[in-house]
Amino acid sequence: MAELRHLAPPAPRPPVLRVALIHHPIHVFDANLGDRLTNSVVVNRRRTAEALGSAGVHLLLAGHRHRMNPAARARLDLRTDEQRPLGDRLGQLAGESPTVSGSEGRATAGALSVYRVLLDETDQRLSVDRLRYTFDRTGTSRATDPGVLRGIPFP
Repeated sequence: MAELRHLAPPAPRPPVLRVALIHHPIHVFDANLGDRLTNSVVVNRRRTAEALGSAGVHLLLAGHRHRMNPAARARLDLRTDEQRPLGDRLGQLAGESPTVSGSEGRATAGALSVYRVLLDETDQRLSVDRLRYTFDRTGTSRATDPGVLRGIPFP
């Protein structure tokens, strides 16, 4: 944990967007706690979240869940929505597995999420748009979720 706190100086100039990648999500979204395919225990979740926050991380990208979170067309705003134990300065998004699609769990040839981070200079907060691509034998489809995560304070 101590190593995370020393990754970057507390307030670089100019401000820098900090993104961390992690396999198991720290915030578990709406998963059933007994579902081992979509959820797992991160040892010291709270301490890890605090260390990431101390390192100035703004956005946490996670995997493992076999479902993207938030779900398609859902929105999270850190000013009003809580992602325990992350607090109100660090937001998390989870990508879906390239082998599972939708709530039915049907196999697909592939899935890919592309995130675009935007700064609203009027209130100094970040928002994240998500472009989701799925690939199968019939071709490629694309869906857009603008503002899937909003209200991340910056810097």
